[in-house]
Amino acid sequence: MYGVNAITVFFLSGLIPRLLNMVKVAGPTGQPTGLRDWLYQTFFVPYFSPVNASLAGAIACVLIWLVVLWLMYRRNIIIKV
Repeated sequence: MYGVNAITVFFLSGLIPRLLNMVKVAGPTGQPTGLRDWLYQTFFVPYFSPVNASLAGAIACVLIWLVVLWLMYRRNIIIKV
């Protein structure tokens, strides 16, 4: 599944974090922070040590892309350049 739409994952995995950082939300101290950082601080940092939180975030990202690519593969959506 990753090999069929590899360019899609490569392009969107760089674009989506930048777009998420453009969306500002109130952080724990009340300061505006990017949505990507807020998601990381909310869902990973409280439950893991700093090194493991980073690993858990990376694994979550890979699993999210796996679900997206599985849906694309199942519906026979193939993006070619």
